[in-house]
Amino acid sequence: MDATIFLYAFCATAVVGGAYLLLARNPIHGAMGLLTTMLSLAGIYAALQAHLLAVLQVLIYAGAIIVLIVYIIMLLDTKSDDARAFNARHVSAAVALAALFVAMMWAGVQAVERTPFASIPESYGTVRAVAHQLLGPYVFAFELAGVLLLAGIIGTVYLTTAQGGER
Repeated sequence: MDATIFLYAFCATAVVGGAYLLLARNPIHGAMGLLTTMLSLAGIYAALQAHLLAVLQVLIYAGAIIVLIVYIIMLLDTKSDDARAFNARHVSAAVALAALFVAMMWAGVQAVERTPFASIPESYGTVRAVAHQLLGPYVFAFELAGVLLLAGIIGTVYLTTAQGGER
C-alpha cells in the first residue's frame, strides 16, 4: 500500500513537471520542469521495483541530458524575434501532435491489455543480466557508442572554442 501511494505521488509530480515544462516562459525554468519529470520517473521506477532503471534515469537523463539541454539553452539566443515567432507559430501543431501521441498511447495500452504475457525470468532486467549483455555479445556496439560520444564531445568543444575565438 505504501508503494502505491508513492507511485501516485510520483505520477502526479511527473505530470505537474511536464505541464510546467510546457507552460514556462523562461527556457531554463522549462528545463527545471523537465528535471522534475525525470526525477519523478526515477521515483516511479523505484516504486515499481525497477531499481536499475531508476538509477539509470537519474544518472543519464536527470544528470547528463538535462545538463546538455541547459548548455544548449544558454548558447541559443532565446530573446530574438525569430525565437518568439517560432514559438507562436507552432503551438497548434504541438497540440495536434500531443493529441495524436495520447491516442496512440491509448491504443497501445488497449492492445497490451488484450495480449497475454509470457513468463518473464526472475533475473530479467537485473544489473547482472544487463551487464552480461552489454559486456558480452554487445561489447563492440557498447564501445563504439562510447567512441562516437567522445568524438561528438571533442567536435563540440572544438566548434565552441573556434566560435568563441572569433568574437
